[in-house]
Amino acid sequence: QDADVWIELFEEKFLPLTDIQKEFIYKKFVKQLLANHFFEPDENSLNNFTTHYSDELKTLYPILFDKYDSLWQAFIQKTSESTYEYFRIESLLLCFYLVPKKIFFPRIKIFIRSDLTFLYTKHIEFRVSTRFCDQYFIEFTTDIHQADIILSTTSLNELDDYVTNFKNLVPIILINSKISENDFSKIEEALIQLTSTLLEETKVTHS
Repeated sequence: QDADVWIELFEEKFLPLTDIQKEFIYKKFVKQLLANHFFEPDENSLNNFTTHYSDELKTLYPILFDKYDSLWQAFIQKTSESTYEYFRIESLLLCFYLVPKKIFFPRIKIFIRSDLTFLYTKHIEFRVSTRFCDQYFIEFTTDIHQADIILSTTSLNELDDYVTNFKNLVPIILINSKISENDFSKIEEALIQLTSTLLEETKVTHS
């Protein structure tokens, strides 16, 4: 019955599950109940690990974690929290396993204004996408008006029209043609800020 509750909440928060996925979840619940019955965990060690790991995942994957936290709070209200306290991290990992990254990664569109050749520009796209592929779903657009971030290999003085038109609503980042670690840091800062804004907008929409 508790597995049914978890599945219902997962499908409400994320997406429908297949019969094979549901069977996998049922098996996880059975293993959890058996483990609780036969083994007495070290509560201090487990709680420290759970808290630390949760904080780390919350920082790395804020959108998925926000949805998961909503799922978990609803789950423990409908079941026995003490029975499943040690299932909390496993439950979160189940979400990572079951949810396609396009759903829980922040979706960011990037426009590159480049004075480089086509291949060099594509190489910049490759480096940016691979650098952040484990936390963001990045798309490159040819339409500057769709961009969440603008990267430019040319002087920002040449972007005066863009800056004026966008009224600083879209981050415009000057990058080196060979894209340095400093460039990556500036891009990451913009990505973090965009994700924070997206989370706030999502909470307002759902409230």
